[in-house]
Amino acid sequence: MRAVAHLSGRTVGGEPTIGKQLVQGALADAHVATEAARRTLAVAGDCPDAVRDVHERLTTVDWELAKLLGASGFVDDGAMFGVHLSRLTANCWVGAS
Repeated sequence: MRAVAHLSGRTVGGEPTIGKQLVQGALADAHVATEAARRTLAVAGDCPDAVRDVHERLTTVDWELAKLLGASGFVDDGAMFGVHLSRLTANCWVGAS
C-alpha cells in the first residue's frame, strides 16, 4: 500500500509516523473497508446498487488515505489522480450517486 510505504519513511516529533496510533487506526479502517468491499463484490457483484455502494465506500477510503499522504498525494501522478479518475470512471459505468 502506497500510504504505508510513504508513512514508513516519515517522522513526526522524531518518531516514525507509521507508529502513531491514529495513523495505524486509519490504516486498519482502510484495510477493513477494502476487505468488506471485496467480499460484497464476491457475493453481490452483479447487483448495480451493490457495485455503486462499494465504489462510494472505496472512494471515501481513498480520501481518508490521501490525508495521510499529505501534499505528495496531489502532485504529479499522485494518488489523488487515481481517486479522481476512479470517480469519473465509476460515474460512467455504475452511474452517479
